[in-house]
Amino acid sequence: MDFTVYPVIVEFMDCEIGWIHFTVKAGTQEVTVRASEVYDPFPDLVAWLEAIAIGVQECAFDMEEEGPEKRFEYEKVTYERFRFRITDNYEETLLEAYVDRKQLVSALHHGIK
Repeated sequence: MDFTVYPVIVEFMDCEIGWIHFTVKAGTQEVTVRASEVYDPFPDLVAWLEAIAIGVQECAFDMEEEGPEKRFEYEKVTYERFRFRITDNYEETLLEAYVDRKQLVSALHHGIK
């Protein structure tokens, strides 16, 4: 695995008819996520970001996309190295990168706002 710390880029788009699609990018990796009002993921996403912001060393949450699921995972690896992963419900890794903790929180939080 590449140990380079990559910035996380989040782009929200297609906000219509109860759906919000967004992409999460880190380095050359990109994942499209479909958020539905039926299984509103934003309270869990915000709680996950709050846990990261206060220094929790490992946390995750599952996001239901009305069928498939995505799992967002965060783990402190060393004092200054943090791993961010998104997997699907078959535990296939869709995105895995080392990130800056504050930048990860900022990218997702600002996108939500």
